[in-house]
Amino acid sequence: INGDSFSCKMTIMKAPEFEIKDFSSYEIPSPILIDVDAEVEKAVLELRERFGGVRPYDDNEFVENGDQLTISFNATIDGQPFEGSVAEGQLYFVGHNSIKQFDDNILGMQPGDSRTFEVLIPETFDIIGGKVALFNVVLHMGTKKTPANLDDDFARQCGEPSVDSLRDKLKKIAELRQKQKKLMDIRQQLSLKLLN
Repeated sequence: INGDSFSCKMTIMKAPEFEIKDFSSYEIPSPILIDVDAEVEKAVLELRERFGGVRPYDDNEFVENGDQLTISFNATIDGQPFEGSVAEGQLYFVGHNSIKQFDDNILGMQPGDSRTFEVLIPETFDIIGGKVALFNVVLHMGTKKTPANLDDDFARQCGEPSVDSLRDKLKKIAELRQKQKKLMDIRQQLSLKLLN
């Protein structure tokens, strides 16, 4: 600084020079499109399950993924109980457990059945992670999901006046997703062409 004037050094960042490639001759394969009708049916089924109810097991039914159970169990590691190793009359949702091996071992059980099996506790668990636990499980009762009836009452629960209107709305959503996916796939392929 010298009186009313000053001097300084400045560094100016300049964008690098580059040459835009001629991509007019590039061939971009047509993206794989989703099956809109299949997407609509899948969405309808998911909504029916969401707005459906539950019913008790019939005499010949058994534990499957998605069932809701009432169970009791006790477990030990090296013969010793651990925190959370005992439960009586616990509500349990099959397929929503962080210990998948536990679910695998109770599949096929029926009310009144008991099973004893070993489970390797995932490493993500504090203290007991990576250890083998011995479980004794009793199934008291089970229920299965029942999808909502496919009628206008169900459609109104979903915010539409009729099943046809609901299908039309779901189809528009699926078509929009398809359009967005197509654009993203084309952009990704074009980017790869320009970079190579």
